[in-house]
Amino acid sequence: MADCRASSRGVALIEATVSLLVLSLASVAMAGLQLSAGRANFEAAQRRTATALATDILERMRANPAALENYAIDELAGSEASGAVDVCSVESCSAGDLARRDIRDWRDALQGRDSDGEPVAGGLRDARPCITITGRIAEVVIAWAGQGLTERTAGGIGCAAELGERRLLLRMQGFIPEPVE
Repeated sequence: MADCRASSRGVALIEATVSLLVLSLASVAMAGLQLSAGRANFEAAQRRTATALATDILERMRANPAALENYAIDELAGSEASGAVDVCSVESCSAGDLARRDIRDWRDALQGRDSDGEPVAGGLRDARPCITITGRIAEVVIAWAGQGLTERTAGGIGCAAELGERRLLLRMQGFIPEPVE
């Protein structure tokens, strides 16, 4: 009987150590899973914001079809919309002034600012918009910096190519009807 007790000494300590090791590994795996879920949630929120903003500018173009060509931009982020109108009301603006105002307000929304330039919730990380007009078809491409490296390719889209492997894209096209007079 004494031999049996002597040989089982320390077994409980080894079992407890192994259990603690397994619990630690499970905790590390759960923390990694939590981080991945948080990153995916952030990326989904960014894509949802980009979709809403692309829809917004397409609707602004549909509301002002006479100035459709004025909406064409190439990576506006970081630069001011030329001739942005601050003082006119919608009733007294020309179609071109309204288009410049729309672009300025949209650029602010992309960067997470209100129309006064004050920070608000929302916006995209390092957003780079491009809008091309071909006939009555408007194509809105919004590129932004993702959190992690991505394997997605842009398929020939040059908008914000300098973001490299972190570049995420949303591409949306819309038909803008002729102005009704």
